Amino acid sequence: MSGPVIAIDGPAGSGKSTVAREVARRLGLDYLDTGAMYRSVAFAALRRGVDPDDREPVAHLAAQVDIEVGDKVLVDGYDATIEIRGPEVTRAVSTVAANPAVRTELRDRQRAWADAHGGGVVEGRDIGTVVFPHAALKVYLTADDAERARRRHQEVTALHYDGDSPGLAVEAVQADLARRDRLDSTRESSPLAVADDAVVIDTTGRTVDEIVDDVIARLQPSPPPEPAPPGAAGPPGVAGPSAVAGPPAVAPPGPALAVSAGHEGPDAHGAWRPAGRGRLGEVFDRGLYHFCRRAIYIFARTFWRLDVIGTENLPRAGAYVVAPVHRSNVDTPLVACITTRRMRFMGKDSLWQHRAAARFFSALGGFPVHRGSADRDALRRCIEVIRAGEPLVVFPEGTRRSGSTVQDIFEGAAYIATKTGVPIVPVGIGGSEQAMPKGAKGLRPVKISIVVGKAIPPTAAAEGRRGSRRGVRELTERLHGEVQDLFDQAQARAGR
Repeated sequence: MSGPVIAIDGPAGSGKSTVAREVARRLGLDYLDTGAMYRSVAFAALRRGVDPDDREPVAHLAAQVDIEVGDKVLVDGYDATIEIRGPEVTRAVSTVAANPAVRTELRDRQRAWADAHGGGVVEGRDIGTVVFPHAALKVYLTADDAERARRRHQEVTALHYDGDSPGLAVEAVQADLARRDRLDSTRESSPLAVADDAVVIDTTGRTVDEIVDDVIARLQPSPPPEPAPPGAAGPPGVAGPSAVAGPPAVAPPGPALAVSAGHEGPDAHGAWRPAGRGRLGEVFDRGLYHFCRRAIYIFARTFWRLDVIGTENLPRAGAYVVAPVHRSNVDTPLVACITTRRMRFMGKDSLWQHRAAARFFSALGGFPVHRGSADRDALRRCIEVIRAGEPLVVFPEGTRRSGSTVQDIFEGAAYIATKTGVPIVPVGIGGSEQAMPKGAKGLRPVKISIVVGKAIPPTAAAEGRRGSRRGVRELTERLHGEVQDLFDQAQARAGR
């Protein structure tokens, strides 16, 4: 093996995938979901009419099937990203994973992946015990049964399966998890177990940021940071750490994790990452974002007399959807002024065609969306960003509009919020249309005001969590009214 590995194991619904992705992102390491590999074999067997219980044909299939696990999961070139998480594959995967020949084949592929990627964060059920027994860090995540069932139910319904189906009810999911735990823990080949030197972390009731901070802190003890000088938390009027406690830019890993190799192309969260960028690249990205954000804020305060109110309404930690009114091209950089945390934005994929531009826009929190592709592909990318624990900006009006009235808005923001169970924060921006009207080539020195509204909790659209069109519509209607009210307030403060 050519590089260090962080092994993350645990039962289904313990938070392995979400935590592993975020750990990898913060440390600039590549990430591998080994469970997706076993699901891919199960999917291929079902697709070809092979009985998952028939060990020899399944073993032969595992040796032949082509599997690519990354931003998408490709099985023999077919995009099976959604299908491998479906109920049929879920029922079959434990049987396939219990096949010793399948485990041997995929174990070798997983080790080859680590060699090719210079190590990385690898998650599964036997990573620390069998696949990488000498991993730099071994973590075993767990959670209580009810919490795991709730998470898995939410995950499945987010992938466009019918959450109201009796087979996908939370109780049925919990029973199926118990069945899988029993099968995985008692199988003869590489059973689910806690490595002797693994760190066991209970994720019940904890945020992703808290868990990831805990994992990264295990890499190397570090002294507490020096107290920040007064005013260092952020410019006046913008929430600092006391109001919005975001994760550190990057936690200090041990010496062996200082540099890692990577692949060139979009990562699991849609950000472009050239080969070899590693932890120092992540530090650079974060530093560039905060430098640009600070520069934008100072310019806006000086040139547009910007004032920002309501930042205390932002959630203190974790992911959430920010839904601002949209009247000008300057709205996107202006929204970044409401918090010191990095915000994520969608951008047309043409901005990522050139390497330098791709690095710049990714560092600034952007990720590409392919215009003209299926809407659910764009929504899935947004959901991945939310699950990585970062705030996501979604303009509910879609494109720029004009005038003082918020016209009909799209359901995308409400859909993402209900599917991921995160709050949605409405935002009004007043004066930006006059600062840079549509078609204008320059900026005008007018007053701009931003008003951040109270976060709408995910419980406000509980029906929407189950994919109810009615629930999403109701949240969209509520969001429409609140964005209009905040826009009116912001316009008034801006003298409009």
